[in-house]
Amino acid sequence: MAARKASTLAAYAVGVILLTVALRALLELLTGTSAFIVVVEGNSMVPTLWSGDIVFTVRVPPDEIRVGDIIVFRALEGGHLVIHRVVEVNVIGGRYYYVTKGDNNLFPDNIVPRIQTRYGIPYENVEGVVAGVWLGGQKYPVRVPLLGYVSIALAGLKQVLGDLLNPQPRLGPAR
Repeated sequence: MAARKASTLAAYAVGVILLTVALRALLELLTGTSAFIVVVEGNSMVPTLWSGDIVFTVRVPPDEIRVGDIIVFRALEGGHLVIHRVVEVNVIGGRYYYVTKGDNNLFPDNIVPRIQTRYGIPYENVEGVVAGVWLGGQKYPVRVPLLGYVSIALAGLKQVLGDLLNPQPRLGPAR
């Protein structure tokens, strides 16, 4: 019985992975641009996106990013990836800036200078727009729930193994 459950689970996992690859290929075909897979970590976009979700992003021109779109961008300080919803678009001197906010956050990101300026994140830092489907006048992101936990777990395992194989000296009193 356990072997049957394991084989069913393995078949399900393979099916989900194949579906993910097929969705990416379909997005590339429909948009005519490369689609990138992004793993969601954290809870700032709950209930729209959950930690462990996989989403697909596509690169679009700056004037096609609208209020309500979910974008992936590099924070100004540290360059880490952030996935948040656009709440305001500013064009200053011909350059596009996007003020963003996590759906589960109280305040927009432009109040945190290390993430974006008061005008928003410049287009140059935008990696892509999360692909979505329009239903009843609302855009729903294309996402694969839970599959991203594999990536998150592997990154954690890599960190633990790195710490074990390359221990850093601890600072403390000499003995």
